[in-house]
Amino acid sequence: MKIILKSALTIFILPAFLLLCLGTLAHAQSPNDGQAVVVDISAGTDFDGALFIVELSNGQRELVSDFGDPAQGPLGDGPVDLALSQNLQNAYVTDTSGQGLLFHVNLMSGDRTIISDFADPAQGPLGERPSGIALNDTAAYVLTRSEGTNDDGLLFHIDLTTGDRTIISDFGDPAQGIVGSDPADLILDGTGGAYVTDEDGGDSLGRGAVFHVDLTSGNRTLISNFNNPAQGPIGINPFGITMGSSGNLLVTDEDITQGPTINGSLLEVDVVSGFRTVISDFENPAQ
Repeated sequence: MKIILKSALTIFILPAFLLLCLGTLAHAQSPNDGQAVVVDISAGTDFDGALFIVELSNGQRELVSDFGDPAQGPLGDGPVDLALSQNLQNAYVTDTSGQGLLFHVNLMSGDRTIISDFADPAQGPLGERPSGIALNDTAAYVLTRSEGTNDDGLLFHIDLTTGDRTIISDFGDPAQGIVGSDPADLILDGTGGAYVTDEDGGDSLGRGAVFHVDLTSGNRTLISNFNNPAQGPIGINPFGITMGSSGNLLVTDEDITQGPTINGSLLEVDVVSGFRTVISDFENPAQ
């Protein structure tokens, strides 16, 4: 779980462990400087999840789409991640219902339509447990934590008109680079690639990794192995990722080994060297 609030001026990202304390909040993006769009994996009717708009000035919430309400479209069962369209009028939401769904949600009405059903072979190769999503003008790029070689996860290209899926990178296929095992989140780099967090990748100990994936070939390059002390503090289970103002990556990690408890950290990861620097240690009361 994660939250990312984006505006013209600021980017905030909180780690998964903190959100476990706050509740079941999954992801947020702000459509403008005054609001955030938030998916909650267990709010709404029958705890099937919901999408809210939150006013950042006062915290007031508006329930936009209840994923357990059939009057608003097909039901979901746990929205996980979201991305906003360029016109900020629509959200595309990954959901864990069945093998997984990609929804389109109208932010004015809350009405939902299914773009892609990961259990439907007519729309392409199957996936399971969709997680991170990123958008460009015509397509969504979605990670699934299961399916693929050794069930190690996939990165899909999904046509937003037809819902057709194409596998870009199979994280269990060594022909496409160092294998991963649990791809979690991604961000597009704007030049034909994506940076991906993998909670169990990097090496056989599986403490996690950040990969760069070529969106044409699907080839993966290991940027940062969270088990490699030469690249900075050892971590485990990197999840949320976004681009910082410096051009380096901001990544949340469940437990950087700097103290006796598991409280997580916000890291900066150099996109060239993969070197990790702790920005905020959530075990440190001084911060």
